[in-house]
Amino acid sequence: MGNSATVSSGSSVSLAGSYSINEGDAINHCPNCIIQLYTAWIAPAPAGSDGFFSGIIGSGFGNQSGTFQTQLTAPKAPGSYFIGLGSTFDYSYQPNVGGGFGKDQSGLSGFAPFQVTVTPITLAYIAPSDSFSALPGYYYNTGGNFSNNGTLINNSATLSHSSGIFSNLGVISNQGVFDNAGQIVNSGSIDNVTGNTLTNAGELVNQGSFGNAGQLSNQGTFSNLAVLNNTGTISNTGQFNLAQTGLITGAGDFYNSGQGRVDISGNNTHRFDGNVSNDGVFRTVNTSVAFTGNFTNNGRYESDPSINQFNNLSIGSSGYLVGGAGDVFIVTGDFNNASTQNTLWNTANADLVFSGPSATQHAMSLVGSDQGQATAGAVNNFAWGSVSVASGNGLQLVDGNSTPGAALYASRLVLADGVSQLSSISSDYNIYIDPTLPENQYLLGAIRSFGSGSGQLAPWSLQPFTEATSTAPELTFNQQTFAPALNEACASPSGILATRCLQLQALSPEQQTTAVAALTPDQVPGQMAGPVKLGATRMDGPLTRLASLRGGGGSAPLSVNFNGIQLSANKAGAQGLGGAAGDEELFRDSPLGLFLQTRFNFANMQGDAWDRGFDSQARTVTGGADYRLSDKLVVGAAFNYTHSATQYADSAGNMSSDTYLGAIYGSYYLPQDIYLDWVGNYGGNEYAFNRQYAYSGFAGQSISATTGNQYGFALSGGKDFNWQEWAIAPYLRLEYLGMNIAQYQEQSGNGFDIITGEQVNHSFVSNLGAQISYAVSTPWGVITPAARVEWEHQYLNDNRLIHMRLAQAEPGLGNFTIQTGEPDRDYVNLGGSVSATLANGGSGFVRYETRLGQANIADHILEAGLRMSF
Repeated sequence: MGNSATVSSGSSVSLAGSYSINEGDAINHCPNCIIQLYTAWIAPAPAGSDGFFSGIIGSGFGNQSGTFQTQLTAPKAPGSYFIGLGSTFDYSYQPNVGGGFGKDQSGLSGFAPFQVTVTPITLAYIAPSDSFSALPGYYYNTGGNFSNNGTLINNSATLSHSSGIFSNLGVISNQGVFDNAGQIVNSGSIDNVTGNTLTNAGELVNQGSFGNAGQLSNQGTFSNLAVLNNTGTISNTGQFNLAQTGLITGAGDFYNSGQGRVDISGNNTHRFDGNVSNDGVFRTVNTSVAFTGNFTNNGRYESDPSINQFNNLSIGSSGYLVGGAGDVFIVTGDFNNASTQNTLWNTANADLVFSGPSATQHAMSLVGSDQGQATAGAVNNFAWGSVSVASGNGLQLVDGNSTPGAALYASRLVLADGVSQLSSISSDYNIYIDPTLPENQYLLGAIRSFGSGSGQLAPWSLQPFTEATSTAPELTFNQQTFAPALNEACASPSGILATRCLQLQALSPEQQTTAVAALTPDQVPGQMAGPVKLGATRMDGPLTRLASLRGGGGSAPLSVNFNGIQLSANKAGAQGLGGAAGDEELFRDSPLGLFLQTRFNFANMQGDAWDRGFDSQARTVTGGADYRLSDKLVVGAAFNYTHSATQYADSAGNMSSDTYLGAIYGSYYLPQDIYLDWVGNYGGNEYAFNRQYAYSGFAGQSISATTGNQYGFALSGGKDFNWQEWAIAPYLRLEYLGMNIAQYQEQSGNGFDIITGEQVNHSFVSNLGAQISYAVSTPWGVITPAARVEWEHQYLNDNRLIHMRLAQAEPGLGNFTIQTGEPDRDYVNLGGSVSATLANGGSGFVRYETRLGQANIADHILEAGLRMSF
């Protein structure tokens, strides 16, 4: 064979050669020693190598030579081996020692002139009717592409498939070691028997029957498309795929190392019946998988999206779960969690379900920290999209790590048995839920306790309104402004406000919209509507008095004008209702005059985008005195008192005010019967407000009082035309009004009190109009009907921002503004009156005035009076 040979595992090796022994000086230093020559396996060299000379070197030994021929058995394990020539020279015979060998001619150890390469035995194709059983201890290799259509029994040997495709359509029973570095496609049956090892470092596709009762180690890619019955141990450091109908049955263990990855996909349900431990990546994609044993996760478990069912699920400190919408994690036993990976854990949109027969008790370890009632508490804090507890099941929450305190943040808490199932929860730790989700409405309205323990169920935020509620189209602009402010106040409420926030959370979206509309303080813009839009506190008594003087009402030494009807101290005053010449004479003789006037104003404003509707009534009495300084100039002073009562629509409360005004007034007569009247006034207002509101399950009111100032100036000019019984009086009037209401705070203690900032408003209007009257004489007196029309234009009263704040909110929170909206700029005042003057000097009148052209406003003034002479 020369000096080298290649043989298969355990085969024979023939060795032949010659030898020569020279006595030399050996006899002198070791007389009668025994010399042995033999062959030896080097690396390894098994004991019992074949000896081919054994003899005593004595005197006269001389030189001896010879030949040898022997058979050696090659090692079974593949590798490179060497055969050396060994020798001993000693007093007695020495058995060969494994690895022992002699020296070469230069005295160097390790002389091994023969090399033997041992290779596995190459398997041949196994036909369907054939069977092959490997010899114990031997090594076999498929040699490339290989097919087994019969029966292959690996009987305590080592079988390897290094490259190519190993197609199995038959039966393989591995009772030794089976290594794969190529590709195996199993369409038949593979059975890895107890105590034996199958290692896959290449690719293994199972689409037949695969049983593992020993050790299955996957270091490459293992794709299971059929049934893998595992009663032994599976260890994965490569890629393990379960697709379509792939199942793992049996009570064996499955271990995925830190370098391993398991991907499970397919529409059918997969099942692991043994215990599973994951230190690497475990991923389920669009599938359903059930783990009936215990699952221990120390790595990444990702669902995308799938249904994942566990018996007992345990998460180690390095483990974490990842899932999103559509991912469901079902636990039929306990959920033990000690994870510290809060930034990698992501189940904020996934669902956790505790399921089992009635009376099943589950335990869940909490690792999230208690960050209180804050939306941020659900961020990077092991939150769940939902946590569900099946009917009749109980849940015990415990602390899962060494950090003091724990909490569970879940967007939704789904209790199959309703609120009553809270009694089946035992916890010293809080559960926080999202109050904005309709699914949680049945749990809102109060902080709820569990069946045992000091923990509570609470919304993770007390903010009651979603963006959809705050921007609901049926809400006005002011109401849409108020809703976010109340939401902000509920971000960190205290006291009674927290209770109100909880109540609001418990309402349905429709009820919340109604609550926002009721709670918005849009009654406030109406506080200035009476004086500005309706003229309820307009001090027009002096102007009416001056008009009466021009009509002959000031001719008595002492005269009183009541509602525009002159009451004179003598009967001659009645003559003042006649021609102008007599008036001038009487006016000169009587420079001092007094008047008293009353007015009743009632109005209605329908609610619009800015104001809440209301009904109002105002009663005014004005008294004054004037003095004629000359034939052309009259000056006077007056005092006005007005009481107004306003009732807001929708049972939203009421307001009352008392106005006290002092005024100076006068008239100057120009040539051609042209006159110029003026009046200036200043005074104060006292307000009392009662704002009422209600929503489902609650009704309340807030009361407040404040004061304000009011000042104004009016200038009127015109000319009177008389023709027979007719009188026409065109005029132009300009009026300015300024007013303010001081800041005030409501008082009620029910959580919805408002602080309203100071209000300031300005009004400037012009009135262009005319009055026409006709005197009808009768035997018993004179009847004078009259009509008046004027066009009024508003130049100011622009949209105002009223700054407000919820009084019970934390500093800096709950601020908002209410807008008053732009006013109607142009409208018309219409009026009519009928007066009667009797022959005995008595008289009376009725006057009515209304307004047209103001949107949503109906304004009416009614005056009536009697005149008596004395």
